[in-house]
Amino acid sequence: MLFMKQTKTFKPLKSKWYLIDCDNLIVGRLSCFVSKLLRGKNKANFAPFWDLGDHVILINSKKVKFSKDKENKKKYYHHSQYPGGLKVKTVSQVREKFPNRIIFAAIKGMMPKNKLSAQQLKHLHIFSDEVHTYNAQKPIKLNLNFKLTNPILNNDDQK
Repeated sequence: MLFMKQTKTFKPLKSKWYLIDCDNLIVGRLSCFVSKLLRGKNKANFAPFWDLGDHVILINSKKVKFSKDKENKKKYYHHSQYPGGLKVKTVSQVREKFPNRIIFAAIKGMMPKNKLSAQQLKHLHIFSDEVHTYNAQKPIKLNLNFKLTNPILNNDDQK
């Protein structure tokens, strides 16, 4: 008698929506935590080749902080691909025009460099103010405390 090997099929979980207020949070620690949520590393059935991540809504992105003196020393580079086309901007210049790009660049830098991360970054929604357009999804508000070495999740809505 021949026995066929049975393979387990994967049933994807429904992705959750999280709301994070970026007011007075440090960029590096916030982006590290958000990249883990986008990849789905907080789930038990994590696999690096599946898109299991959740949707993350970031509000108040213009009120984000940097550690130490990075507010004055950090620079963002962009090249136009023409000779002499290197453009350099400081954090304060980027914050004036495009406050969302500071957090997006930090989160993108912490994601793996492949096609799947481009798909997972579409689950990131950044707003510079408190107003966002995803109230219908009923996001879970996460209160992050980065004073300790590991962030502590305080879910007020779920007990």
